[in-house]
Amino acid sequence: MGYEQQYEYLKNLCLKLKPVRVTMDATGMGAPVAERFEGDKYLAGFKLHKITFSSKSKHEMARHFTKLLEDKLILLPNDNRLLDQMLNQRFRDSGGMRIYACPTGEHDDILWSLILCVFDQRGEVLTYSVLRKRF
Repeated sequence: MGYEQQYEYLKNLCLKLKPVRVTMDATGMGAPVAERFEGDKYLAGFKLHKITFSSKSKHEMARHFTKLLEDKLILLPNDNRLLDQMLNQRFRDSGGMRIYACPTGEHDDILWSLILCVFDQRGEVLTYSVLRKRF
């Protein structure tokens, strides 16, 4: 999906669901979508929180997510794609930093979207909604 399609999808989702905050990966391919979101007058009322992924930020996010799982403070959906991405996620230490990656040909975007979401909510009381249809 191209930037324009991603942006239109996000815009329509925000206008329909009216979230309190939108958390977005503003790294690499996410940067143009975040910039477009910020400049859209129709989305001016939505709070955008951009997070740039780095080795350090990914490690901090992964530690937070792991702690939530260990303490049973998060319930995971029964989604095979998410579970596969969790099981396939790999890391290696390099120069004092932990590098996260998925195997060649695999994806980890669903996993990191979830990690990003719960990381941005740290310290807040989490509530959830069940969306039964795709937008």
